[in-house]
Amino acid sequence: MKRFFGFFVVVLLCASIFMGYASADAGFYFGTPTITNNLYSAAACKDAFLCCNINNADYILFNGESIQSRFPYVTILEGDVSNQRYRSPLGVVSDGENFYSIEMSIHEDRTAEIFKFERVEFRRINIEQQSTELVAELDISPAIVLQTGSKRETCMRFLSAALSNSILYLAFETPTESNNSGFMFADESDFEHFVLRYEIGNPTPQRFVLAGGAELVTAEGDLVMYSALSADSNDVQICMLDTSTGNRSALQTIPGKNGRASRFAYDT
Repeated sequence: MKRFFGFFVVVLLCASIFMGYASADAGFYFGTPTITNNLYSAAACKDAFLCCNINNADYILFNGESIQSRFPYVTILEGDVSNQRYRSPLGVVSDGENFYSIEMSIHEDRTAEIFKFERVEFRRINIEQQSTELVAELDISPAIVLQTGSKRETCMRFLSAALSNSILYLAFETPTESNNSGFMFADESDFEHFVLRYEIGNPTPQRFVLAGGAELVTAEGDLVMYSALSADSNDVQICMLDTSTGNRSALQTIPGKNGRASRFAYDT
């Protein structure tokens, strides 16, 4: 199946900094027809949901019926609009007790045409104080590439994240042959999906290749449940990866008779 792919920086920033991009299938929505919140990452904790809203570049705490709190998710570290360092989230997760964000510190110099990911941090979110606290640093260099002939770095498309027992998983998508020049049409087989596994406190990840079209469903310690597209149909397999051994198994096939399933949640 061919699909349209845009190779883009996944960090979504407020309009006052620069115009962000999000793929159509990366967001979900709630709200009235006139006031819609476009979300690209969300986590659940204690009957509440923390969401990243790309319309207003803010975090939203939502209880399923109404918005409880919201505050900006972009932190300006230094500089002005033309040459500055700032921190912006890649996504949010929860351990059942607290919300956390994966935040990327970026140096953007428009005059020198520099765009560099200087640091990535795993941070605990304090809703009441509207702030984040550093827990650990992360190395996501396997998901960062330097655009050919430029000083601009690009982050692979972020898919999803999962946190379990102090182990963090981040899933990304990348073309098997990088094309930084713009947009292209490609087959599913032209994309590689991979997950980075971190033990909190150790910044160096382990990298595991996933099947094409993969999205994380949930994680439990060393085990990661993910979806995988079937090569010649709309069927989707729910698979399990044991990151301690590298062993994989298919748990269930969801037939795609009326279309391909996506965006899974797991209830123990």
